[in-house]
Amino acid sequence: MTWEEILERDDIVGGDIESQEDGIIFRGPIESIKIKDGIVIIKSKWLARLDPRESDGWKKSDTTELSVSANSKPEKIPGNRIYFQFPPPGQCIIFPKGDSKLDPKLVKDLTPEQY
Repeated sequence: MTWEEILERDDIVGGDIESQEDGIIFRGPIESIKIKDGIVIIKSKWLARLDPRESDGWKKSDTTELSVSANSKPEKIPGNRIYFQFPPPGQCIIFPKGDSKLDPKLVKDLTPEQY
């Protein structure tokens, strides 16, 4: 699977992205995805951050964008989901529309106007 094939899918925007790096998880709804200068840029209306070492649950992240090298090879996994890894070691799953979503009501500092 290539990033160009992913960009052609109509079930990605409106789905969710989940990124894990160094034990910290970021999750949020996909607003857009594009490739620019060899970088895949996934924008979200909002991203939540969860650090399992802390006990305060999902918190609104300061960032709304995830960027990875287009050299990161995406692969299709069960449920029509997309999985890819990126350095240092990190990993992402893209959940298509109608699949798993993080409930925005569970995210601290995220207001209903931001959903």
